[in-house]
Amino acid sequence: MALNRPFKNGLLIKGAYTLSRSKNMTDEDGWASLLWNAPSQYERNYALAGYDRPHVFQMAFVYELPYKTSDPGNPVLKAILGDWQVNGIYSAFSGTPFTITANSAEINMPGNQQTADQVGDYREVGDRGSAGLFFDPTAFAQPQGVRFGETGRNQFRGPSVWNVDLSVFRGFRLGGSRRAEFRAEAFNITNSPHWRSPLGTNTTTDTGGTISVTDANFGRNFNVYGERQIRLGLRFSF
Repeated sequence: MALNRPFKNGLLIKGAYTLSRSKNMTDEDGWASLLWNAPSQYERNYALAGYDRPHVFQMAFVYELPYKTSDPGNPVLKAILGDWQVNGIYSAFSGTPFTITANSAEINMPGNQQTADQVGDYREVGDRGSAGLFFDPTAFAQPQGVRFGETGRNQFRGPSVWNVDLSVFRGFRLGGSRRAEFRAEAFNITNSPHWRSPLGTNTTTDTGGTISVTDANFGRNFNVYGERQIRLGLRFSF
């Protein structure tokens, strides 16, 4: 679903919402491998892709202030407000899936992953970082005996994310076709933390990963990225 306003009177708006679902057996990155290679467990590999995001919404705009240095009119306003352009994009999307694994020593089958047993209802508490738990860890347990575990690949999903990028351009006409443009761009202008899935310690992936039920931080989410970045630039065209 798309929303588009063609460039008119200095304003352009373009937005889209995407509803999707993606499944695979492994996220191919050149080094990928299956979680289960045993014939009896092979079909468990087919599940949500690690990059699956069911909901993606983006809305962007471009706005040129209605004062041009080449237009007749108030010279003071033209000098202050002439040739400015403001641009922005708002994004909101679902989190990515993750897998809850277990200590595979009991099964003693290299090339095969043990997953946690689910012994209660999965419940998101919603806290981040040192504030508390992201989900209730008591809902999961290490399987007892030689068993692969009950939960599946990418069965659970991390937190959703929203972001605002904003930029301001100022143009300077230098005669003829020559033009200089100063640019100030801010990514994540609100400096809001973006939380990935609550994966293992120091994991920095944006796609499906794993966290073990035996991890010291199991149930917590310290996997954050996306601090505000500001970039300044100068462009010359002729």
